[in-house]
Amino acid sequence: MDRLAVGLTLMIAGLPLWATGQEEPQAATAVNLSADWFNGSGVPVQYNSPAAFEAATGRTLDYREAPVLAAMVAAGDLPPVGERLPRDPIVIAPARQIGVYGGTMVIPGDPGWINDEYLRQWALTVPVNGESLLNNVFAAYEPNDDASLYTIRLRDRLHWSDGAPFTTEDIRFWFDRDAANPELNPDGIGNLKTGGVMAELRVIDDLTFQFQFAGSYPTFPNNMMRWFPDSFLAAHYMGQFHPDVAGRDEAESAAREAGFTTWMAYWQEFLIWSNFNPELPVIHPWKLDRKSDTLGVFQRNPYYYKVDAAGNQLPYVDTIRVPLMGMGGDAYLLQGIAGEIDFGLHWDFGDIKNFSVLRKAEQEGDFKLYAAMSPIIYHGTVYFNFAHEEAERRALYNDVNFRRAIALAIDGQEINDLLFRGQYTLSQTPVAGDLVHPASEPYKEFDVDAANRLLDELGLAWNRNRTARTFPSGKPLELFGIVESDKTTDVAMSEIYKEQLKKVGVEFLIRPYAGEVFGEKLTTGDYDLLVAYVDIGRGIPSFSIARFPHVVPTNPAGYHVTTAWARWLHSGGSEGMEPPAGVKRLYELAEEYPRTLSHERRRQIEQEIVAIFSAGLWSISPLESQVDIPQVAFYYFHNRVGNVPAEPLSAEASYLFFDTLFLRR
Repeated sequence: MDRLAVGLTLMIAGLPLWATGQEEPQAATAVNLSADWFNGSGVPVQYNSPAAFEAATGRTLDYREAPVLAAMVAAGDLPPVGERLPRDPIVIAPARQIGVYGGTMVIPGDPGWINDEYLRQWALTVPVNGESLLNNVFAAYEPNDDASLYTIRLRDRLHWSDGAPFTTEDIRFWFDRDAANPELNPDGIGNLKTGGVMAELRVIDDLTFQFQFAGSYPTFPNNMMRWFPDSFLAAHYMGQFHPDVAGRDEAESAAREAGFTTWMAYWQEFLIWSNFNPELPVIHPWKLDRKSDTLGVFQRNPYYYKVDAAGNQLPYVDTIRVPLMGMGGDAYLLQGIAGEIDFGLHWDFGDIKNFSVLRKAEQEGDFKLYAAMSPIIYHGTVYFNFAHEEAERRALYNDVNFRRAIALAIDGQEINDLLFRGQYTLSQTPVAGDLVHPASEPYKEFDVDAANRLLDELGLAWNRNRTARTFPSGKPLELFGIVESDKTTDVAMSEIYKEQLKKVGVEFLIRPYAGEVFGEKLTTGDYDLLVAYVDIGRGIPSFSIARFPHVVPTNPAGYHVTTAWARWLHSGGSEGMEPPAGVKRLYELAEEYPRTLSHERRRQIEQEIVAIFSAGLWSISPLESQVDIPQVAFYYFHNRVGNVPAEPLSAEASYLFFDTLFLRR
């Protein structure tokens, strides 16, 4: 096999030369290359190091930088680019061409949470098609024979955005002060546990560390794609806010001065998030410069660790402006039609309901819609309050026949025709993903007669005028339903549910709430039913039905299925509510999945989870999106944006190689 084939094989497999036991040479930097030779294939290609790039192409690199940074170097305010880059920077061949430096990209976001995942960098990443794992911040990883021990290497001379070295001391700080801290994470970190036991961290040297697990963990590399809450924590910065380093009094005082009640609240709600905290050192291509109630501004990171195929330090774009206007509203749509933004996702524009409006405007506008390898989307998923404080309601919601009756009373095809132009398909529960559907879905069909029979058998009698049903106690069968007010499609589906359920005597009282109030209702259990958006990702190695909390209810803080069962699980049965036998089996399967070496057995586990959840009908999703059609999932790019990859694009904006996008002059 020649050098080109060797380099491509290693790159596609996501394995660095180091992981194969080969010595990785340092890249030569003597040749000043022109970019005239480069012609992109339409898909970005990532090389784990200059050595891998040279092996694949026969070319060496001479590093260059953005003019704004070159000016800072000339003024003595910044080290030269060769000193800022690691010794083994990632090399990316862009989708189309070598870009140009400069400009400001406009990407609207939400006031409560800047939609910035495309700005982040994770331990590992994936190519646009999502078919393999690629090294990223971690230069290499190597499991032992039974995948219970992972040896991981950081990039040599990697820096934080403030110029401080990124070493294993930062990994140690994160592990000891955050992941294994009993105040911040009393249950530890799920992605670092096998058999309920947290991994042991072993620091070997400045660049090398190990995770020793209690048993086999072959899926751990998949989880390294979304390992940290916001990637990584810089010990030299975060230590001043941690009581183990700064002292408890000092940490609590700093939190109070910032307007938080405890050091933990300050830490978890503000300090560690790169889209809230402009002081936080990061390793992302852009760093938050400032943020107000209406605008976030990100500037390029001068220490970013990637270059293009001509040796230019990435990113190309200098600045990201994020008008904080919210997503899904008319303002966002109008700005998109006017060509006043550079990027948006389908849900930013109100999903399928506004697709035709955008497509029509595209013909005369200055933007293009790109088809995405879409997640499977379930708008209007219905959740039940299984832990309701009223015993009569609690017993009813926990009876599968009541849930079956509700499912049968919902006319999914009517909703499909009214809201989705017939583009969706009938469904029963949100458990498809990349898997086959359950063998049987008897409750996805609309059947008023069957629904009425089940409600009769449950003792939910009609009133004298046969206009509504009552509980066995005689109280009206009124269900208090909550939905987030800015989720316009979910609100619209809720209103249709209200009319459909009237036909079987169930009064559905819809209450749309803004995010904060909605969260309070959820936390206090002040609802009967909840209507929410669910999506199941595709084409990403970390996506498994065994890991989705809206299928396997493990999240004690989310709306997925019910928090009561999750609290029971995490407390060892001392809190929350004991789940039924089927859910306990889901917990067993979810625990077995990441420890199973056999891919075939992992597939069987996923299929069993699908069958159990569908039969349990713990949530109802009457409609499921088709996949990879523009109406369901699309990206918006202004035509001035260069290097947009070929379609279909990744389902996750994180993996669109934003650092290689540029703005045409």
